Amino acid sequence: AANKDGLFAGTRKMSISPAGYTLSVKKYDKENGAYKGTMDVGAFQSTPTEPGSPYPPYTKIMSAINDLQVFDGVLYGVSSQSNELQKYETRYWMDAFKNSGVLYKIGSTKDTLSGRAVVLAKKDWDEANKIGYGFYRFIAVKYDEAERIKLIIASDGAWGEGGLPLGSSPDVLKNTDKVLEYDLKGSLQAERETGGSFSKTLEHGSGFDWQ
Repeated sequence: AANKDGLFAGTRKMSISPAGYTLSVKKYDKENGAYKGTMDVGAFQSTPTEPGSPYPPYTKIMSAINDLQVFDGVLYGVSSQSNELQKYETRYWMDAFKNSGVLYKIGSTKDTLSGRAVVLAKKDWDEANKIGYGFYRFIAVKYDEAERIKLIIASDGAWGEGGLPLGSSPDVLKNTDKVLEYDLKGSLQAERETGGSFSKTLEHGSGFDWQ
């Protein structure tokens, strides 16, 4: 994202020990590219494998800042997190997939970035209804008839369980693409089906494939 105050980029910094990564937003001067600070969005640790097996199952957790949006001098961001259960059958394959999304308020674009972003809203996967959420894009900033401001977010989500054994029919496979509307305080105003599909889909083959 960019405006007269600077350029803003979402980053992911990986670490080996401890295994994990940190999501951040960095600010740079618009004219000369000078560094203007970093605000952390979240830190994530890899899920350890379960003991007692030469090829134990484990959960692969990956998150990313997918989009940034400036509105009225304030920077907002969205991220997604995928939780992929990996099981071994000749090699590791994805047996289950669930994802979630987060809406952040980064802060004033005039300020030097520091500290930690404010979580305005978090949409976890829905266990009961088998729905996944992955916040990927700000579609628009909307004013309704009462002139209340809403952030419109595209959620590219999916849910899958029972991907193994290889070639079997899954117990559950759902692509759950949604459009969600939030006010600037992070209160959910509306959640709708897209009537189509977004860029990524969960497919069944050798386990599950999310691409």
